Amino acid sequence: MENSNSTEESDSESDMSFKVIMIGKYGVGKSSLFRRFMKQGYSGAMTRKDTIGMDHYKRTFIIDGHDIKVTMWDTGGMERASLTGGYYRQADGVILCFSLTDPESFNCLSQSMLEVAMYCSVSKLFICGTKVDEISRDHDPHSLVTEDDIEIFKAQCGDEVVGGVYQVSAKTGAGVEEMFDDVARVLRDELDQKRREISRIRLGAELNEGVPSENKKACAC
Repeated sequence: MENSNSTEESDSESDMSFKVIMIGKYGVGKSSLFRRFMKQGYSGAMTRKDTIGMDHYKRTFIIDGHDIKVTMWDTGGMERASLTGGYYRQADGVILCFSLTDPESFNCLSQSMLEVAMYCSVSKLFICGTKVDEISRDHDPHSLVTEDDIEIFKAQCGDEVVGGVYQVSAKTGAGVEEMFDDVARVLRDELDQKRREISRIRLGAELNEGVPSENKKACAC
């Protein structure tokens, strides 16, 4: 029994580790967000060459006194078409990135969702609008992604699978840490809920095993 409890505790600790990937059109700021995740700050505009080789980084978040490990994966400057199933596979969370000032980047998420459905359909989704700092009052409304647009897309994804919607700026840092903290918390809560459901099912099965079947007949000795 002691060995069993020890194993369960070890499994519980190791299970509090999540893989999160960022996808979206080139230029929306995924690699800048990745640098923020690495706590390297903002380094200005980056070229494709600058982003190549940046693939994944692990950070530990303290959520309600517990260590939650999140490994963030970036596409490293690769085009969407060159991504393989391995990038998506076993992802616990997917951050769908688009620029709030580029409706085309937002429209591209529909294609990304097809790949998410193919490779990691059970992942929690997080919708992230970047470059909020670039929005000004004199912006042409038709050149912006509106909150109504985002709500429609969220409904299309399925409200139950969307863990959060964010508007951030990798340049100023506005909303970025709050988003990462929330992603870690949502994934932790999702795992806790799954564990409770599994425990409930196991308990029900154990109780059923202890109840004699009505169909069983007494043995004639």
